[in-house]
Amino acid sequence: MTCSNTECEQEFPTLAGTDIPLVLSGVADPFLALDAQVDFRDAAAVDTWIATLEPGSAAWELALRTGMYATSHYEEERSLARRLYERFVRDLPIQPRWVADVGCGVGGFAYEIASRSECDVVALDASGLALRVAMAAWSGGELTIPELQLGTQLRARRLMVPSAPHLGRLSWLCADIHNPPLMAEAFDLVVAVNLIDSTPDPVVALGQAAAMVRPGGHLLLAQPDAWNTQATPVSEWLVSNDETWDGLLAEYGLETVDRDDGFDWELARTPRYRFRYVSHARLARRIIPTN
Repeated sequence: MTCSNTECEQEFPTLAGTDIPLVLSGVADPFLALDAQVDFRDAAAVDTWIATLEPGSAAWELALRTGMYATSHYEEERSLARRLYERFVRDLPIQPRWVADVGCGVGGFAYEIASRSECDVVALDASGLALRVAMAAWSGGELTIPELQLGTQLRARRLMVPSAPHLGRLSWLCADIHNPPLMAEAFDLVVAVNLIDSTPDPVVALGQAAAMVRPGGHLLLAQPDAWNTQATPVSEWLVSNDETWDGLLAEYGLETVDRDDGFDWELARTPRYRFRYVSHARLARRIIPTN
């Protein structure tokens, strides 16, 4: 499979059962090892897969989280992705032609951009399972996703993806943000939503995302800055106030041009148990060299 926007148009293997380029180390990768060859448009296949999951296992937890994020990305009319798009991307003075969504998860932001603008979007994530949801959602129609009920009961639930025109193009990569196969300074817009405070090495992740932005292009960051030791060692936690964020981005040749700290984001783990985040969103522009 040839992946566009990569170094030297390199040939990669693909995620099993899809045409998504696979650029990970192998089955030892924790996300890849938990992947399941399931088509989320096939209700019977999803039912069968869910029945094999042991409550409390890593695969069970990943399935739960994938379904939870799918609901948030596609079922809510005013999802975080749509609000971020309308606030930061829709009215950019020059609309982006090439976009990278790094740490795209189940693909809601990439879907939003590619549905609403004539651009080429590359969506990258290390979770093959999340990318299978993203690919199914782009096809439109009804999906079947895992949902946790009371206790340990996972069930299949129907989710209807809103119909939207496909004005742009969308492709996916199963890859690691710490070592992405995407070219430096190749994108007009790079999006990293709920990524930087959820990686083991946020400095590397931020540096890689920043490096993809062309001079004059933009980097959109949004996360609650909710550092925790399960995702990121304390020694790797980054800054969490405006002044130090500005200074950190300046090290990568970026200047903050807009920010908004008031983006609520709610996730329903069960019908009775919900998480609420407030994301810190920041749009930064890569400075154009003067000489």
